Amino acid sequence: MFNAGYTTAKDGTGFGLSIVKQIADAHDWKVRVIDGSDGGARFEITGVESAAE
Repeated sequence: MFNAGYTTAKDGTGFGLSIVKQIADAHDWKVRVIDGSDGGARFEITGVESAAE
């Protein structure tokens, strides 16, 4: 699902989740997909720290 080119839409590019994964990896975050509570998918990104003001 996070591989470039993966899509289930006939007109999709398959780049969206690949870009998300690349950004998460670059920041040492973790991204995962699980079943959503109302169906569909839920994407969780962990390891994100807020900037000090």
